[in-house]
Amino acid sequence: MQSIKLVVPFPPGGTTDQIARHVPVAIGSAALMSPSVKAGRLRALAVTSPKRFGPMADVATISEQGVPNFDSEAWWGLHAPAGTLPAVIAKMHKAFSDALRSPAVESKLTDQGVVLKTSSPQEFAKFLESEVTRWAKVVKENKITPQ
Repeated sequence: MQSIKLVVPFPPGGTTDQIARHVPVAIGSAALMSPSVKAGRLRALAVTSPKRFGPMADVATISEQGVPNFDSEAWWGLHAPAGTLPAVIAKMHKAFSDALRSPAVESKLTDQGVVLKTSSPQEFAKFLESEVTRWAKVVKENKITPQ
């Protein structure tokens, strides 16, 4: 059985490595990958979201290709050091949310395939907790270990 080297291209070089055929398969966010897909340098095999979306609407989801209920979307969040005063967090949250919702920024992100979903700091903390629980279960059930 041949092993496949996967790269999760979170430094931007991952896309470059795939275009150069150093790796056969890459997983990355639509914002990172869609420009290369649109330009014909990469071929999208699937999207990991539960539904098709935006600039890659013609690409089937993993669920549509036979893996039911597959959902693994990229997300980003703003963090502050433990112990940061609530007033500082509230000020940072408002400034960041306002910037994301400015027409110029929102338009640019949408063009790149980013779906903006802002939340309160408390909602984000709950989301992070659920993600850690969710992926810890996947790692444990599949006996995934670092190599």
